[in-house]
Amino acid sequence: MQSSSPRDPTLPAPWGYWTTLGWTVLAITVSMFVAQYVLISQNMDAAVNFDGPAIAISVLVSMPVQVVILVLATQLAYWPSAAYLGIVWPERREIIVGLAGVVILAAATDGLFFLFGERGAPKIQITMYQDARAGGWLIWWLIATVVVAPICEEIMFRGFLFRGWVQTRASAPYAITAIALVWSFTHTQYNLLEMFAVFAGGILLGWMRWRSGSTLLTMMMHAAINIGAMVETAIQIK
Repeated sequence: MQSSSPRDPTLPAPWGYWTTLGWTVLAITVSMFVAQYVLISQNMDAAVNFDGPAIAISVLVSMPVQVVILVLATQLAYWPSAAYLGIVWPERREIIVGLAGVVILAAATDGLFFLFGERGAPKIQITMYQDARAGGWLIWWLIATVVVAPICEEIMFRGFLFRGWVQTRASAPYAITAIALVWSFTHTQYNLLEMFAVFAGGILLGWMRWRSGSTLLTMMMHAAINIGAMVETAIQIK
């Protein structure tokens, strides 16, 4: 198992807690303005009922912008970007553990939803899927959901934020929890129960990032979570 705690002594210290947060806020803010500009130029608005095509465009445009800004931040910290963001290949055992964790998480959250009387995919997810399909944007919406979002969100949350906030073994549980909370609050399109499921997923992803040292692993896991959600949605609305 790779260790994510001991830092290479030949590298400078990563950005601190508040500077890391500042870079993250800057990346999100700039990307939002870029996405909004593109949507306005296309006479679209992602805020209107979370319109599927508009959401697809917003993700495809905004998230790469976030990554560019965060990569710039790693360069200004005088780190190799891949090392800073945890872009390393995980061990086979870690891949197996991570994907098993995704299966267990899916079963646990489905059981929780059943107990609270909620069955099937989130309503807003179904609406976006149907909107994207009706507008001829389904393929792009799926690419945004199962490829672009997992890669870019993991670079931000389990890559950049993780490096800045998880700097000691003692801080790891608190930082992983804080990062999962921040991540869950970026999914305000869901109800509270669904946001709790996102938070639980964030804890799992953060723990696997900690034990494996690999953000590539959390990208795989995040993509697997989203693929499962898309399959469930497609089955439900057929």
